[in-house]
Amino acid sequence: MVYIRNLSLYLILMLPQFVFGSGQLDVAQYVLDRLYQVHGHFNTSRPKIELVKNKKNVAVYIKSRNTIQLELSAYKLCIAFGKDSLDALSFILAHELVHALQTANDLPKTSFIAYDKTFKGSLEMERDADIQGVFISYLAGYKSIKILPDLIDRMYEVYGINDKLIKAYPNKQERKLSAQVVIQQVNDLIELFELANRLTQISAYKLAIPCLEYISKFYQGKEILNNLGVNYVLLGMNVGKLQGDALLFPFELDWNLRIKKPKTGRGDDFLSPIDLLIQRKYYLKAQEYFEITKRLDPTYYWSDLNLFAIDILLGKLDTAQAYYDSYLKAQCKANPESEIFQKIKFVYAILLFKKGEIEEAKSILKLISNQNNPYLSHMAKYNLNVITNGQFEFAYKPSGVCDTPGFKLVDIPDTEVKLTKTSTMEWMVIDTSFQIERRILPNSMIYTFFENKEKSITIQKINISNKYNFNTDPIFSSYLGKDESVYHCAKDGIAYLVRNGFLNGIIRYYTYYDNTP
Repeated sequence: MVYIRNLSLYLILMLPQFVFGSGQLDVAQYVLDRLYQVHGHFNTSRPKIELVKNKKNVAVYIKSRNTIQLELSAYKLCIAFGKDSLDALSFILAHELVHALQTANDLPKTSFIAYDKTFKGSLEMERDADIQGVFISYLAGYKSIKILPDLIDRMYEVYGINDKLIKAYPNKQERKLSAQVVIQQVNDLIELFELANRLTQISAYKLAIPCLEYISKFYQGKEILNNLGVNYVLLGMNVGKLQGDALLFPFELDWNLRIKKPKTGRGDDFLSPIDLLIQRKYYLKAQEYFEITKRLDPTYYWSDLNLFAIDILLGKLDTAQAYYDSYLKAQCKANPESEIFQKIKFVYAILLFKKGEIEEAKSILKLISNQNNPYLSHMAKYNLNVITNGQFEFAYKPSGVCDTPGFKLVDIPDTEVKLTKTSTMEWMVIDTSFQIERRILPNSMIYTFFENKEKSITIQKINISNKYNFNTDPIFSSYLGKDESVYHCAKDGIAYLVRNGFLNGIIRYYTYYDNTP
């Protein structure tokens, strides 16, 4: 999830005690904590932070003490950015945080301003810290990328370097050129991250995966790795032309496409031997990513949910039962109202059903179906219907938002979605077999995906400038998050992006062949 910026913190930041007094450390600590939480590598200790009166490095990471020293001159430099002060501060701290987490970093110290010119640093390592630092700031809700060139200009001015050639520092033009490379790279990563989310939300998991895998070459944060695991498990669940597992799992985004597939029998009879091998490969790949996220953050219970479900999907029912009994059961009892532990109980009901303990499975699903979470409640009712009545085809009649009684496509003026002849075409090369053609239009972006030089899907991401009411039952959303709901109508190739009851954007897409799982 991308965090919303804390605008009230900026107002507090302008108070005298935070500009000149003891509150400076509190602000710096707050930003660092937020960046550390977003990155999610909790198997590495969070660095301490100190404010120092030196005016030499802007900030340094001291390995022996696992400490980031931020200079007061740099803090005040960030304050001078006004409403963008947290964006500036977050980049400086994120850059040094990356140095703290770089496994290849064996330097005793790093220097933000000296870059690769001191402490035997390398340009590759420093640029990696820039790229990851800006991307972490983006995930934490800061917009560091927009102020990066200005930050370098002001930094060189405040520190009295400007265009001087000083052996201990890279010259300003050299540093600004490096920043431009970083900005271009991070803009591509951000665009791919957001595009991967859209692909996941329209069930194009096979295309979301290479986008996320490309990002993971530059940034291995918990959110990217978890999203990769989720896409692999969803890809596995949708393998083949026939309906697979009849029961819904709580991490499914748009289950309508899967359960509407034709069926021939129960269990493994749904899939051919080849499909089963492909499915297993995807599940094992998902398991690999979930195990990494669990190692990075042992308290990230979404990893537990996903690993628990993978054991069941792989048919390892005894392993899943042992996992629940030895660890998850106690956590569910201690946190009965938590959404994540309700989902774990939901998956436990699936395990019980597959083990033949039907009545206990039904009892758990009945309790969940009466919870306040409308999305989870609806899925519980579906599974209860399947278990009780054996309705593997018709347990859920509506096929999504486009078939909801009384639903009408939102009436958007042509001026909002009209294509124009004026466009800029660019290419994003992910690897030798996967490229994206990007066309930039005044109010939309068009992406055409090529796999082995063949078109697979075209997506138009349309920005909506005006507010349009979009009040549809949340259970028909294919994705229900804290910040956004997505209403996907597969038969029309369209998805509506909704924030706080208002239409925020539209995704239109066309597949050139059967590219969906």
